[in-house]
Amino acid sequence: MPRIQPIDPATATGDTAAHLDTSRKMFGGTPNLVTTAAHSSAALGAMLSLFANVGKSSLGAKTGELIAIAVAQSNGCRYCLAAHTAIGGSVGLSGAALADARAAGVTDAEMVEVVAHVALNVFTNYLNNVADTAVDFPEVPFAAAA
Repeated sequence: MPRIQPIDPATATGDTAAHLDTSRKMFGGTPNLVTTAAHSSAALGAMLSLFANVGKSSLGAKTGELIAIAVAQSNGCRYCLAAHTAIGGSVGLSGAALADARAAGVTDAEMVEVVAHVALNVFTNYLNNVADTAVDFPEVPFAAAA
């Protein structure tokens, strides 16, 4: 059972309700991470803004998901590991490993975007670990992620 109970979107009001509506538009629903973060309208708004903006980065969806999986593995976040493995599969992610960034030709702008992806995923990993968010994606063992 989660340590922090998710907010029921049907009872949300004000900015929180607006953020949950944004989540439905972004993700096609309100994942448990989002309804858990909804306890703080400010935190939820910031997280959704970071998702939206980092999602537009030049790194692309596959690299973003690889970063998210690596950060989830490192932080021991079951929720994000499951979520990003599922999402990664939907964008064609395979088990390929990241090589040395500079040797692979990663630009300075891409390096900054990697840091943004890591920051977003550290936030979501820690929130899920503190809240013990119920995983609403297929569970993935840590060693088996893409």
